[in-house]
Amino acid sequence: MAEAPLFFVARANGLTTLIEIAPGAGTDSLGQLLVYRKLWLSDHPAEATPALLLITDVDRPDIRSVAESEGVEMIIV
Repeated sequence: MAEAPLFFVARANGLTTLIEIAPGAGTDSLGQLLVYRKLWLSDHPAEATPALLLITDVDRPDIRSVAESEGVEMIIV
């Protein structure tokens, strides 16, 4: 896993996913994804709301709970 967070935009079949890869992801990573979604919608008003994906190496139940409530998928590697 990279030492600094990485951000990607993935597009397939007309759908967009905003992806953050962050070691030890916490509230900062989760908050950034939520801001990225808001900015994306502002810049691309005709597109559907993008999916959000947070990839990290630590499973933190508190962060997972908030992520789920905000529609952010988490993958632990």
